[in-house]
Amino acid sequence: MYKRIPITLTIVLLILAMSSVVYATDILASGRTIKGTRQGENDKLDGEPFTLQKEGTLTSIVRDDGAWGFFILRYDSRGTVMYDTLSSTAGIGKKFPPGTYLIYPHVRDGYKEAIITVRFTY
Repeated sequence: MYKRIPITLTIVLLILAMSSVVYATDILASGRTIKGTRQGENDKLDGEPFTLQKEGTLTSIVRDDGAWGFFILRYDSRGTVMYDTLSSTAGIGKKFPPGTYLIYPHVRDGYKEAIITVRFTY
């Protein structure tokens, strides 16, 4: 009987671990910046707003060669900068409160545009 307890406990723990994965939600968000004729003054920002229904954690970042860091804005009347970095991986693990946001990459010198895609999990 005592030999069956560890096996049963292991099965129960596996079921609990698998059920927590099923409830995870991933949100993908992308943005593009096209460099303007004057440094940072007339850049074209292109991206769709994304919404985090509850606190979300930035879990992955995929960028093209032209991206050099990124910034995330709150999608409201003020466009408050919520996060800004010149590193392409520094934001992994950062938590964001519920809300609607936009994300755009910084464009590396020598490139005309950049694209970034990030994943939030909650």
